[in-house]
Amino acid sequence: MVKLLFDEMLKRTATWCRIFGVDSTYVSKKSDTEIIKIAREEGRVVITRDEELAKRCSKHSIPFLFLEEDSLSHQLSKLKSYFGEIFTFPEKTRCPKCNGLLELVQRDKVAGKVPEAIYKRNEKFWFCTTCGKIYWAGSHWKNITRIFKAIK
Repeated sequence: MVKLLFDEMLKRTATWCRIFGVDSTYVSKKSDTEIIKIAREEGRVVITRDEELAKRCSKHSIPFLFLEEDSLSHQLSKLKSYFGEIFTFPEKTRCPKCNGLLELVQRDKVAGKVPEAIYKRNEKFWFCTTCGKIYWAGSHWKNITRIFKAIK
C-alpha cells in the first residue's frame, strides 16, 4: 500500500487521507533536503504544492505528486486518480491525529472513557492502536461521508 508524505502546505489534506485510510504523514519546518531524506528512508511518495520541492524530488528520483489544486475535494480526487483505489474508508481508517491504525473496539471497553451521553448514543467505537484516542460516528461523520462520496 502507498505511503504518503505531505509538505506543510498540505497538512489538512494529509489529515483527510488518514481518515480515509491512507498511511499519511506531514512535515513542518523541514528543508527540502530533509523532506527528501525522510521520503527515501520511509519509502514515501512526496505530495507537494511547492514547485521547487517537486523539481528536487525529480532530480533525486524520489516519487512525488505535485498538486496545483487549492480545494480539498480536488486534491483528494487527484490523489485517487493518480494512485487508484487508495482510500479504504469506512472499513479501514487511521487516526487523524497520529496516523495510527483504528480498530473497532467492543462498546463496553470504552465505558467511562468517553462522555456518558456519547456512550449512550453510540454503538460503534474505534480505538487508535498508537495514541489510544477513541472515536465514534458523531455529528462529524456526515461531513466525512459527504466528502468521501464527493471524491468517489
